[in-house]
Amino acid sequence: LTLLSSQSELKKTYTELTKSRTRYRLAVQGTRAGIYELDLVNNSAFVSPQWKVLLGYSEDDTTDFTLESLKKTLHPEDYKENEIVFKFSKNEKSYQHEFRIKTKKGQYKWFLASGVVQLENDQPVMIVGSIIDINERKITEQELLSKNIELAKTNKELDRFVYSASHDMRAPLSSLLGLIDVAEKSDDPADLPMCFSMMKKRIGTMEGFIREVTDYSRNSRLEITNQDINLHEFFNQAFENLEFSFPKDFIQFENTIAKGLVLYSDPNRIKVVFNNLLSNAIKYSDPQKQTHFIKCNAEIVGSKVCIEIADNGIGIEQEHQKKVFEMFYRASDRSEGSGLGLYLVSETLQRLKGTISCESQFGEGTKFKICLPF
Repeated sequence: LTLLSSQSELKKTYTELTKSRTRYRLAVQGTRAGIYELDLVNNSAFVSPQWKVLLGYSEDDTTDFTLESLKKTLHPEDYKENEIVFKFSKNEKSYQHEFRIKTKKGQYKWFLASGVVQLENDQPVMIVGSIIDINERKITEQELLSKNIELAKTNKELDRFVYSASHDMRAPLSSLLGLIDVAEKSDDPADLPMCFSMMKKRIGTMEGFIREVTDYSRNSRLEITNQDINLHEFFNQAFENLEFSFPKDFIQFENTIAKGLVLYSDPNRIKVVFNNLLSNAIKYSDPQKQTHFIKCNAEIVGSKVCIEIADNGIGIEQEHQKKVFEMFYRASDRSEGSGLGLYLVSETLQRLKGTISCESQFGEGTKFKICLPF
């Protein structure tokens, strides 16, 4: 009777254990969580089939995971923040962290890890926990954060834009009104040609500002449309379009870009970049020098095309060189423009996933280097 009773209890216990295991398995499958068990004493690890699947392995993968190998899968930027996963005091018996883990393919994905720690004599000896894939949520959060940062930047620039634009448009208009008043009151017909010449100059300043504003708006709103661009021919055309703005033979233009070099990019945006840089080189030529030049060259560096535009103009003082790409920044007293030109160049190249840098020696000249995806 005692034996039968023991067998009955054993069977009942087995049945309950089977039910518990079934409930546990269904619960784990329902959460799609990957289970791991870390033996801190023997430096060994057990991971469930679902854990392997989440990290890009097959369920029956035979990879030997250890505590050290699992540590190495954590993203370097996240590891220090989450050392608590592997270091506990007697008051730290559970944890929950978000961090990136390297998958079998070498890519990092975001996971939420939760676990509990088994302690013996206040020392951790075993960690049991789970991971849940939160990669899509983290990517969405990061995209939202990036958009918020961009929105804050746009709002700040808009405030500056409204203030500076109103000033820059008002100044030439006020000047025009003054010149008209002078022309109306003058009794000497010889004064009129000078007044008209100055009026044209003020109108040209306004036209340049309006063109820059239009280019800025287009760059921020229009989609990128790429096509093949022959850089040698494109540079020649950009320079020819500016020839009316300076006396004939005043500047020597040297284009050493290989004639067969083709860039796949947005021609309208590239035109804005070249026009601004070339017109600046012309505008800030050094009147103290007998000869003036603009040199253009390009070379393929890895997966990029790097373009250099150099001149022997007045140059940019060291203190201004890091600020020339800021909105409405004027680095020279000779500047009559809006201060939008180089800012527009920088923003345009950013849209094209390119970069620009400036090297200059005051009194010697300036060189801009552009790098674009090839």
